[in-house]
Amino acid sequence: MGRSRPYLLSLSLLLGTVLRAQPCAISIGNDTTICQGQFVTLSAPPGFPGYLWSTGSTNPSITVSAAGTYWGEAIYPSGQLFPNSDFSAGNTGFSSGFTASTTLTSDGNYWIGTNPNSYHGQFFGTGSGNFMIVNSGWPSALWNVYCQNVTVCPGQTYTMSYRARTISNATPARLQWWIDGAPVGPEVTLPAFNAGWQTVTQTWTSGAGVTNANLCLRVMSGEGVGNDFGLDDITMQGTIRLRDSKEVFVTPLPVFDLGPSATLCNGQNLVLDAAVPGGSYVWQDGSTLPGYVVSGPGVYSVTVTANGCSATDGIIVNYNALPVVNLGLDLALCDGETRVLSAATPGGSYVWQDGSTNPTYTVSGPGTYSVQVTVNNCPASDAVDVTYSRIRW
Repeated sequence: MGRSRPYLLSLSLLLGTVLRAQPCAISIGNDTTICQGQFVTLSAPPGFPGYLWSTGSTNPSITVSAAGTYWGEAIYPSGQLFPNSDFSAGNTGFSSGFTASTTLTSDGNYWIGTNPNSYHGQFFGTGSGNFMIVNSGWPSALWNVYCQNVTVCPGQTYTMSYRARTISNATPARLQWWIDGAPVGPEVTLPAFNAGWQTVTQTWTSGAGVTNANLCLRVMSGEGVGNDFGLDDITMQGTIRLRDSKEVFVTPLPVFDLGPSATLCNGQNLVLDAAVPGGSYVWQDGSTLPGYVVSGPGVYSVTVTANGCSATDGIIVNYNALPVVNLGLDLALCDGETRVLSAATPGGSYVWQDGSTNPTYTVSGPGTYSVQVTVNNCPASDAVDVTYSRIRW
């Protein structure tokens, strides 16, 4: 096509990138997997004048975190695909089943000019410059008057347009688009003589896998008198929407729980369990077992990785000291003696061997006396043995 290279250059400038041909496909990348809570950015190729995503965004890229299938479109105008559509370059840039000749008194001939009366005494009408002047009739019925081979993108919708007028005071011609040998759209009867120019449009969607098409305007009329017409501004263009899809998979994070922060008593241990199927573990001190035994205060944390995704949990462990309980040494008393045992501790609660709950206990007979003192939920115990001796006189 005579004007394909300038068109592609203008498209290249429009898209802001060097394109050697009309792009007919894009890629937004391969399917991807992310971890729960992560985001992934999907990007269409840069430099197109328009974009549309399945999310409704019109930006070149979108950022998503949910699993699903996302599609993106890059959109650009094809530009005018027919060269010399206004015949300003004369009899070039197209093919025809009619014969190019200035002798327009014969059926089946055409010429490019500005005034049909210059070539046929019964032809009248002008345009805005050069146009195609056609003498048609029954011998040229079903002939293609104008044809183009056009490179197209599969699955895209194009609009063909032309302006036409009747140039003889007789029966107007009927025209129809034919693409790759098949009719597209209805037959169009041109306007009556002296009715001026009429613009006719027709849309066509290329099939899957179609990259080239032969487009022709065919003369469907074949009456013996008339069917003479002028053609101008024959164009084909479309808005190209290139789509690609991408699946985003989301892997759940490993689920585990070290529990709430805890307060223990000196000497106690706490076993933390982070085990998950197929997991690997890194604790705060670098240990790699699924469990951890706490024996002192501090912050304990673990990062668990499973199926390529990691989660972290932590716990604060505090320790309370045990209360100091000292009932003294074992006692040897004489009959009739008593002794007060004291376990008094600030903030303490008490349980003696007989269930009494005072901080002191009065001993008046032999036996083992014990007390449990609890401060801040931490218990400690002590006991004494008391014996009695009988006094002899």
